Amino acid sequence: MICLEEATLLLKYAQAAKYALTTPSKTFGTPFLVYPNKSSVFRSMTKGAGRGALVGAVFSADIALGEALYDEIKLMQSGGCQ
Repeated sequence: MICLEEATLLLKYAQAAKYALTTPSKTFGTPFLVYPNKSSVFRSMTKGAGRGALVGAVFSADIALGEALYDEIKLMQSGGCQ
């Protein structure tokens, strides 16, 4: 069974993830934040979580995978993959 602290942590993680996925990046022109950890709003959302370091590590791994996939898709669309 999940305790209240863990539920709060998961909720804050979900809110931060939703923010990163729905906030447009002005720098890169994408409909989402490419580097959410550079956003002070995102960092403050994850910092408020009880185990902020854990959330940051998990989200960083998710972001790294997402960035790699995004780069591969851009490369495929430009004909860079053979």
